[in-house]
Amino acid sequence: MEDLGLKSFYSNKKILITGNTGFKGSWLSLILQQMGAEVYGFSLKPKKISNYILSDVEKEEKETLFADIKNKKKLLDFVSKVKPEIVFHLAAQPFVKESYINPYKTYETNVLGTVNLLDILKDFSSLQGILIVTSDKCYFNNDTESFFNEDSRLGGIDPYSSSKACQEIVTESFRKAFFSSSIVQIGSVRAGNVIGGGDFAKDRIVPDIVRSIKSKKPLVLRNPNNTRPWQHVFEVIVGYLKITKLMIENPGNYDQSWNLGPDQSLNKSVKDLVEKFHFLSKKNLSVKIQQSSLHESSNLSLDTSKISRLIKYKNVLNFEESVHLTYEWYKNYIENKKMKFFSINQFRDFFKEYFN
Repeated sequence: MEDLGLKSFYSNKKILITGNTGFKGSWLSLILQQMGAEVYGFSLKPKKISNYILSDVEKEEKETLFADIKNKKKLLDFVSKVKPEIVFHLAAQPFVKESYINPYKTYETNVLGTVNLLDILKDFSSLQGILIVTSDKCYFNNDTESFFNEDSRLGGIDPYSSSKACQEIVTESFRKAFFSSSIVQIGSVRAGNVIGGGDFAKDRIVPDIVRSIKSKKPLVLRNPNNTRPWQHVFEVIVGYLKITKLMIENPGNYDQSWNLGPDQSLNKSVKDLVEKFHFLSKKNLSVKIQQSSLHESSNLSLDTSKISRLIKYKNVLNFEESVHLTYEWYKNYIENKKMKFFSINQFRDFFKEYFN
């Protein structure tokens, strides 16, 4: 991996992460801490079993306020206190299935939560850059398009996907209405399906596999033939950090939306992922197919030529390596190892150029 000068850029920067107790947010916090950043968090309380707790992420954060992104007063008070230079917005209701159960909460969190944050941030002079993390599911996907680029139609059949499309529209509106003449750079990232250690969410494939292995109960799959652009969480965080750095260093050139995903060789089916875990674990993993009436796109592929061409971003890990890193984290967790030590060593090995 090329040295991107990330550690020197983020060292001593005052950074706010919304959703820092979640899967990706906790890794982002831990990695930025190791780069010497002053990390602050605004998020719901972590689950008892989470990467945030197991890797002791909070210990070296400057401060985290456990609150809901929908609470604008608490958010305003905290931002006013912190006066961040950079904001990574990851707070979200992140589940497709949950969005069918509670669509109002999904839109309220993902759309109004983003409006709350941007409405507050437009008035802060300390700010240099904002990165809004949305999703590859923000595109209108009726399973007829092969690849989605940044100019593809936004939309979504399920409430989660459409809420992420709304989040993109809100970000673009605020960029043009309030940040176009400002030094503050605002971009958004549409990442693919992210895997890695420390994800314990319900109704996500990797945590479901781990729970099945641990409990010796059948793994329930809804759509085993669905294909997704799988990528490891470390790859995604490199993308977040690189885009934000370039935005701030080159005003007006990188403040836009970016597809962040692997090349097409990492587009694999759910079945492929399960079989790889089965092979690595050497455990008998029984599978039960349970068809769902809820719509989920069968194929999702991102066109990442823009980020590859303009930012020189590309994945380092192939599919097998991504799954292996993920498996090794959970193997150590199941064996009751000290996960903070393991987590730091795992990402330091991946990010070794930045920690020499």
